[in-house]
Amino acid sequence: MQDDRDPLWTIAVGFSVTLVLFPWEQLRSWWVVAAVVVGGVASWRRCWPVMGVMLAFLAVGSLPDGPALEGPFAVQGVVTGSPSGRRVDVALNRVSRVSGPWTPIEGRAQALFPEGAPRPGTRILAFGEFVAVNEPWLPGEPDPLAALARSRVRRRLEVHRWEVVGGEVRSMDPFERSSHPGILRALALGARDDIPEEWSEVFRKTGTSHVLSISGFHVGLAATLLGGVLRMLLRATATARPAGFPEGAAWLVGAVGGISYAVVAGAPASAQRAAWMALFAAIAHATGRPIRPLNVLGGALIAVLALDPGAIGTAGFQLSFGAMLGLIRVTPWLLKWIPPDQPSWLMLPISALATTVGATVGTLPFAAWWFQEFAPGSPLANLVVLPVMSWVTVPAALIAAIAPDPLSGWAIVVADFSLDRIWPVLNFLSFDLWYPAVGPVGAAVGALVLAWPGRWTACLAGAALLWESRVPEVVAPTITFLDVGQGDAALVEMPGGRRVLVDGGPPGEGVVRWLRRRGIRHLDAVVVSHGHPDHTGGIPSVLRGLRVEGLWGPVAPGLDSLCVEAARNGVPCHLGLADAWHPASDFPSVDLNERSLVFEYPTGVLFSGDVEHEAENVLALRTAAIEILKVPHHGSRTSSSEDFLRAVRPRVAVMSAGRNNAFGHPHPEVVTRYQELGIEVLRTDRDGTVEISLFPDQIRVRTQRAGRPPIEKLISRRETWPWRPRGTPPAPPPPPATIRPEMWKEGDPRPIP
Repeated sequence: MQDDRDPLWTIAVGFSVTLVLFPWEQLRSWWVVAAVVVGGVASWRRCWPVMGVMLAFLAVGSLPDGPALEGPFAVQGVVTGSPSGRRVDVALNRVSRVSGPWTPIEGRAQALFPEGAPRPGTRILAFGEFVAVNEPWLPGEPDPLAALARSRVRRRLEVHRWEVVGGEVRSMDPFERSSHPGILRALALGARDDIPEEWSEVFRKTGTSHVLSISGFHVGLAATLLGGVLRMLLRATATARPAGFPEGAAWLVGAVGGISYAVVAGAPASAQRAAWMALFAAIAHATGRPIRPLNVLGGALIAVLALDPGAIGTAGFQLSFGAMLGLIRVTPWLLKWIPPDQPSWLMLPISALATTVGATVGTLPFAAWWFQEFAPGSPLANLVVLPVMSWVTVPAALIAAIAPDPLSGWAIVVADFSLDRIWPVLNFLSFDLWYPAVGPVGAAVGALVLAWPGRWTACLAGAALLWESRVPEVVAPTITFLDVGQGDAALVEMPGGRRVLVDGGPPGEGVVRWLRRRGIRHLDAVVVSHGHPDHTGGIPSVLRGLRVEGLWGPVAPGLDSLCVEAARNGVPCHLGLADAWHPASDFPSVDLNERSLVFEYPTGVLFSGDVEHEAENVLALRTAAIEILKVPHHGSRTSSSEDFLRAVRPRVAVMSAGRNNAFGHPHPEVVTRYQELGIEVLRTDRDGTVEISLFPDQIRVRTQRAGRPPIEKLISRRETWPWRPRGTPPAPPPPPATIRPEMWKEGDPRPIP
């Protein structure tokens, strides 16, 4: 692990590993003192990784604990750290309750702005409400609370109104005359709100979306242009001074220009990385020292994390440093296989292709963890697009942003012309995406292989990939109720490999990404309870991303579009089973919740959709004791009647609801009703993802929530099992003619008797 040639890089790796392994540790002062002592001894013995551990303790331990405030406050502070969309950390200076005095305060809070977050260094006055940070989280995803813990953040300020102290920061918008104003704003200023959907989709499918962000490339280009121009001017004036001028000063000025551009553009993690690398490379050049890429990258990593330890848990940081590591590690390895003495016209495209492949390999572990997308046409698309964007489009956009007319107008014409030329190429190379998926272990091992390539890391990576790609087998019927926020989604797994997804949660790709991380690529069925988007929103991405044997559900508004999506992906769609399964099908109701599909899976689990009292009255006559109840309608006040609960008598009830949701689910009266009846209550808003395994003599419950390790609990099962019907239920109507007996498979959900 020790490398005296690249000490900064080795220190940086020790720094990063420490932050990853100990994000929750509250580092007190004696930890810092101990780290300084150990680091001093270690540096004497040139044990660089231990110095990285010391720096990690110093970076986190020196930060004060964030305030644990609740409720509405006015705050003053300075934006710090790397912004992520509408979120950014704010170092607080003072706070005030409504109409109260100002109180000095220390520590950071995460601020959630109504629109894009302001750039780092901005002094703001904001009014909002402090709330606990408690977001929906699925196991295997990046943990949002870990990054906050590294920055000692304990509360989030949901900003309602804010302003810049000392005046308003005005953004430049010189691109109104352009044919592609949204794209040029993104290239020059980092504003991606106005990019046309068509362009955004093509960039995503070709793996070239990175050119639309203010990245390290933009900062490096700005520094190179400024330094190069100043260097040429110094050479031109050399005749006036025979001794010449030191060219190192030109590169230092260029680095300062790159840093200034990064700050003006909002200072995302990639821009910070490039700015620090430009500065360290310029210092090395000015002092006559050799530039070692790993040392420069390591110095930038230490600088970024020293200012913002939480940045290591963001996608921008990981992708940016991963891309550079791929360029340093993978690209030279690829080029050494090229025979020497090749003509320059051949080596130029080969080098460009090797550069693209190196950057792609460097980002792959993190992209497979965060986004699970890989564009197969990315190397070719970048080979064609990057030279045009690098030397034509981006410089023209930068000149248009800062230069006066008529130079600005000419630059816009050049930028528009280049975009029109690359559009056909991007369209041609926009192939269907691949969906690689790894969990945190796979991403960490992939990063380790890039950081320290070798036989032992390669073997470790192979073992991790085999572990990540395995499909988990269950030894008992298992139901996992996913923490998807305000919505429903559950996976039923049976011994032997049968898997059924019940509902898909609100719109998004969280459910399908969770399934891929578990190695699941095939579902025997997807069952939809009704057509509300908090149950169906995530199903289209499941139909597109996995192999599904069939989609089942009731005849209900909102499901026709799901059938269309299923047909596009070759999935049979069976609607109408509500006439055979729904317990309330013999009474009229216009309420979509009351018409939810209700069924009992053979494991003794009752899925009740969003039914309310009217349907529950019929259910109470048709059902008897069960083991697990998916609580109707997220625990609303108009559901979970006492007659219904006494009829089904569940051992465990699972309430799926979003944290601090606008509906007030679950209602306190309903929760109390379950508790008074002796029913074990689990809630996704409080307990996170709930995994229940039904063994012959006991129920094993495992809950997982962001920011804490899993918790397990054992609950004894009923003595009388299977359940006994309470009476003779009314006969259900026959199934529709479109439902044939051969459609049924062993293990499919069965109708309530």
